[in-house]
Amino acid sequence: MNFRVGSVVDFTRAEELAERFAVAVSARRLYGTEHMRSSHARRAFVAALLDYLDENGGPDAFRFISDGSSLTVEGIPLSRGSLFGKLLSRLESVGLAGLGFTSGISDRSVGSLLDWVILRDGLPPAEGFAGVELITESVGGGSRGARDPSDALVEMVPEMRLPLRLYRTAVQALESAMKDLRTGSEINLHEVSEICEWVAEESFRCGLQLMGPTRFVRQDEGTLQHSINVFLITASLLQPFVKSPKELAEIAQAALLHDIGKSRIPIEIVNKRGRLTDDEMNLMRRHPEFGAEILRQYDRMSPLTIEVAYCHHMRDGGHGYPHPVLPIEPGPVTAVLQVADMFEALTAKRSYKESYTVDEAVRILVETPGMESRKPALWLLLGRLTGSPPGSEVLLNTGERAVVVRAHEDSPKTPLVRILGDAEGAGQAESVLVDLRSDATRRFISKVFLRPSTVQTVEG
Repeated sequence: MNFRVGSVVDFTRAEELAERFAVAVSARRLYGTEHMRSSHARRAFVAALLDYLDENGGPDAFRFISDGSSLTVEGIPLSRGSLFGKLLSRLESVGLAGLGFTSGISDRSVGSLLDWVILRDGLPPAEGFAGVELITESVGGGSRGARDPSDALVEMVPEMRLPLRLYRTAVQALESAMKDLRTGSEINLHEVSEICEWVAEESFRCGLQLMGPTRFVRQDEGTLQHSINVFLITASLLQPFVKSPKELAEIAQAALLHDIGKSRIPIEIVNKRGRLTDDEMNLMRRHPEFGAEILRQYDRMSPLTIEVAYCHHMRDGGHGYPHPVLPIEPGPVTAVLQVADMFEALTAKRSYKESYTVDEAVRILVETPGMESRKPALWLLLGRLTGSPPGSEVLLNTGERAVVVRAHEDSPKTPLVRILGDAEGAGQAESVLVDLRSDATRRFISKVFLRPSTVQTVEG
C-alpha cells in the first residue's frame, strides 16, 4: 500500500496518520460505534488529519494506494508492518485498493466509512462519504476484492447485523492468533479476551440469534470457520446457565481457542481439500496435545481453556484421543463443546462429503462409541437449536420463503420470521416480520434450510 500525501511527503507525519487510521479501524471493529475508545480513536484521526492538511498551507489531500503487498511511503516501507498489514487486509476485504481523504472530511463521515469498512454491509451509499475517495483500482490495474455473500444475511434480516459483526470480529481475532503462533509470536490475549467479553455481553441480548451467522455464511474448507461456529454455538448453548457475562466470557475463550493446537500442524494438512492420509490423520490427532502445550505457556491462561483444548476429543471408555498424559479430565463445559464441535462438523459441507441433516447428525452422535455421558449436552443442543435456529432459511406451507429471526423455545415450529418472497417465488421490495406463533393466517414451516443446499422436512 503506497501512502502519498499530496506532493509533499513527511514520512513521520504520514506514518502517524496511517497509524491513527489503523487504530480507528481496529477500535471500531472491537468496540462498535458508541464506545468511548472507538469515538476517541476516530476523533483523534480526524483532528490529526485536519491539522496536517491545514498546517502551513500543506497538501489538500492524501491517498492510500495498494501496491498489493505492503504499506509504504513513496516506496519506503512504514515501520509498523503488522498494524498496517491488517489495515491493508481490511480494505481489500471490501474491494478497495485504497482511500483518499480531503479537508472536507468530518467525524461523522469517517464514522460512516468505518461502519461500512467493518460491516462490509453491501455497496457504499450512492452519495459516498464526505471528504473520502474510494479507490477500487490497484497500482497494477484491476479491481480488488469481492463482496462477501454473507452480506445477504444482513440485507434479508437486519436483526442479524450485530451477530454477523461479532462473527467477523471473532474470525479476525482467531486468524490473527493462529498467524502469530505460526510465525513464532505470542497470542494477543488482550484481543482474544475483548472479543470473548463482547460476545458474552451481547449474548444476553441476542440469545439464539448469536448462532445465525453459523447457519448462513459461506462454507469454508479450513479450520477457521469451524472454530468460530463452535465458539458461537457453545456460547449460545450455555448462556442461560451461567451466573454472569464474566463466566460466559471464560467459556467463550475456551471455545474460541479449542483448536489452537492446529497452528502447529502444516497448513497444507489443516486446509487439505479432501480426506487425510493415515499419517496426516495421526499428526492431526496431536492437535489437542499441541494446544494444551501452547496454552500452558501463558501465566494468565484459564485452566478451563487448557482443559477444553486438551480434552475436547476424549470420550468415555478410552475412545477418542489423546490418551491422557496430563492430569486433566473433561468437565461439563468440555462435554457441551464436544457435542457442538461434532454437530458442526457433521452438518457442514466438505469437499469430500455432503452435509448431514439435524436428524442424521444426532443419530451419529448418539451412536458414536464413548458418547454416553455426553447425552445431557446433546439434549441441550437439541433443545436450544429447535427445529429452525435463527439464520435458517425456511419454506412456509404457503410457499413463501423466509429467514428465521428469533426462535420461541416454547413453540419451536412457529418462530419469528422475516418473509423474503411470495408463493410465486418473487422477492419482496420490503421484507416483512411475521410471528408465526400468533399469525392469524395459520402459516407454519414446511422445510428448513439450515445451510444452503441442506433441506430438512418438518412435520406441520
